[in-house]
Amino acid sequence: MVAAAEDGTGRVVRLAAALKGLSREAGGRYVVAGADFAGARIDASGVRGVVFSGAASFAGAEFTGDADFTAVTFQDRADFEGAVFEGAAGFQGAVFEGDAIFRRVRYAAPADFGGAVFKGAARFGGSAFEGPGRFADAEFAAETDFAGTGFAGDADFVGAALGDADFTGTVFSRRAAFVDAAVGPVRFHDTVFGEEADFSGAAFSGYTRFRRTGFRGGARFAGAAFTGDALFEDVRCAGQLRLSRSRWERSAVLGRVEAGEVDLALASFQRLARVELTAETVRFDRTSFPGGARLLVDRAEVWLDDVEFGAASVFGARRDTHVGQVFADRPVLRGVAGTDLANLTVVFCDLSRCSFRGAYNLDRMRVDYMNAFGSSPGRLFARRRTLADEHRFRALHGRPRTRRRWRLAGDSDDDLTAVRGGDVGGDYHALRKGREDEKDEPGAADFYYGEMEIRRLFLRAGLRGALRGREWGRLASTSGDWLLVTLYWLLSGYGLRLWRALTAFAVLVAVAAAAFVGWGFPPGATPSYPDAVRFSLRSAVSLLRGPEAALTPAGEWIELVLRFTAPVLLGLALLAVRARVKR
Repeated sequence: MVAAAEDGTGRVVRLAAALKGLSREAGGRYVVAGADFAGARIDASGVRGVVFSGAASFAGAEFTGDADFTAVTFQDRADFEGAVFEGAAGFQGAVFEGDAIFRRVRYAAPADFGGAVFKGAARFGGSAFEGPGRFADAEFAAETDFAGTGFAGDADFVGAALGDADFTGTVFSRRAAFVDAAVGPVRFHDTVFGEEADFSGAAFSGYTRFRRTGFRGGARFAGAAFTGDALFEDVRCAGQLRLSRSRWERSAVLGRVEAGEVDLALASFQRLARVELTAETVRFDRTSFPGGARLLVDRAEVWLDDVEFGAASVFGARRDTHVGQVFADRPVLRGVAGTDLANLTVVFCDLSRCSFRGAYNLDRMRVDYMNAFGSSPGRLFARRRTLADEHRFRALHGRPRTRRRWRLAGDSDDDLTAVRGGDVGGDYHALRKGREDEKDEPGAADFYYGEMEIRRLFLRAGLRGALRGREWGRLASTSGDWLLVTLYWLLSGYGLRLWRALTAFAVLVAVAAAAFVGWGFPPGATPSYPDAVRFSLRSAVSLLRGPEAALTPAGEWIELVLRFTAPVLLGLALLAVRARVKR
């Protein structure tokens, strides 16, 4: 054992010279049986390549200049606990075959452990890296402890291989890079990342835990692979949390995660995923959930385009928001293009801006909270549930004075032109079928009304196009359909508006009575208007014609029209009554 320390005069030990005189040479390298420099002031320049075959202690030592331990091999325990590196600390390519103790070490300048190999436990807990800390391509084969460590500069773990690692309470004040790192079981409890944290391409093979972790910048896990269980709980991210192209092969729980934006595009969850997020924007574009998912989101605008739900799945607000009926915190679903919705249940979610264009099995989607849909503008339009794409279609093709009322705030012109009437009608039809299957008559009625409205508007737009293009054949074939649907809407609200049918019936009787008074009876036999009203009512509701009345030819035509039209209006009124009773 080589022993050296201060002699009380503050003399600095030149480590290279001390080791050279007390070592043997083997294979071109100096081999030292062991060393104890605890508490010494040391100049560690030029030590590279030395082999410590026994225990080496530098506990409490002060390294006055740059310390060069490049390619040094510690075959036994290496103890640097409480040491101070006033200059750069270089351990590039160093090999620690025993335990490496670097607890409570202060690094005043850059520290470089790039390519170092730790075969035993590596303990860096409580250390302070005042400059950059580099562990790129380092290998940690056993327990790795960075608990309570502070990195004031950049922390570089790019390509590192970490065994059972603990970063509890670690503070990364600047950028932390774990790009392409191979990580076993790891704990990031109460860890703080001051700037961007980059785990892109990292492979997490053990139980991965991020608990009460704070990301003051963005966090990138793009392309990361989690082959063990993964838990993100009470995580706060001030910027973007990017999990795109990540792969989760076992249990995945993202509980109470808050971020400005969350990107899960192209991510793959092989088992049931539990995701609870609070964010401004969340994207699940082409995300795969073959085992199903519980996606509970607060406040965010969410896109579910081309998502695979392989098993029963739920999307909606988090439980506290749902139970407390906090409407302002509901997620806003914006799009489901290309997604098969057969396995999806939507709970307490705002669907007022959602486009269902391009979705599959829309009729099998379950919506537990029907007020999630939008509604028609007030005053001139009866209140009913509406789809966002109907608003967009009307804002583009409606009458000029009503377009502004139907246009949704924030919609661009591209949003409007992307909507086709046939698609919107098909969406209404599918939703109506789904509501009928669920025995939800009010919802089915609203969607039927919307389906017919889109059909009427689509026919009207077709008529205008035929007129502009002088397509007379198309104009003739479309006019009849448009007229029939328009009358159905005007007279009874598609069999759903009782007051319209009764109003039309009353107007018909009143007009017929006036016509009878003016032209229906011969001179000298003209009744008073009240008598004409009673005669019109009897003619309207009698299935069989009563005693012959002396009518003029015009009166006979008036009676014929009345007997034909009135039962139709009464039938529409009965349909409306039936629909209202069912609702």
